Amino acid sequence: MKHAGLHIDRKQLVGDCTFLASRIGDMLACDGDLEQNVSNGEFIPEEFFLDLEEPWRGRIKRIHAEDEYSEVESAAMELSDAVSADFLPIVNCIKGYQRPLGGGLGSRKGEICYNQMSEAVWFKGKNFRPPTWGNTPGEAEMKRLVTAYDGKGKKVGEEWWTTSRVETALNKYKEAVEKANDTVLQLLRDLAAELKEKMNALIFISVLSVIAKTLCLHVSEGRRRNWVFPTLLSSDSDEEEAQAHSR
Repeated sequence: MKHAGLHIDRKQLVGDCTFLASRIGDMLACDGDLEQNVSNGEFIPEEFFLDLEEPWRGRIKRIHAEDEYSEVESAAMELSDAVSADFLPIVNCIKGYQRPLGGGLGSRKGEICYNQMSEAVWFKGKNFRPPTWGNTPGEAEMKRLVTAYDGKGKKVGEEWWTTSRVETALNKYKEAVEKANDTVLQLLRDLAAELKEKMNALIFISVLSVIAKTLCLHVSEGRRRNWVFPTLLSSDSDEEEAQAHSR
């Protein structure tokens, strides 16, 4: 078979197609695979997990990196627990300070936020500490807050805070994500190297698929618009006959 400047034996093409379909189908994930859903945490912004996991999730089937997937999910759960334990009581405490008429303690602010630049989940608050400490739930967690720093050891800002427990869980999660990402990329590189030997078949199939799809779309549109399709002549005699009728 010849096409696009390539010559491939029919039997070889069938064999290569079978091999390619098998290897690609075995490795790559399918759309709608529930095992590819990103992690989640009740009090952690969804964008955090999306940014860190979408680049590698949904690329390969989970079975090929089960350990890495499980490690990410376990670390995500640990991070969610740390955020809930260390930040949520503070948020609830600040909400309890709020006054309907505003002013005074009502100006205190605090929430769990995603810092995209540092790829971190921290507590973001302003004037949230009470003028005097009491036994209000959440105050003990406030005292454990420390200033948040980015990966270069630079202070992020006056309003960003974290705890040692959250930082430990956050670093563990990010390391698990990096490991999963590296594993997925390596598996895809290995697959690409394996398929490179069948490059001629891949090019042939790709071009043929484009042509076939174009023809199908052309015919479909022609039927919809009631186009008149030309009659294709199969021999010189048919061509002569057609010319005779046209005189």
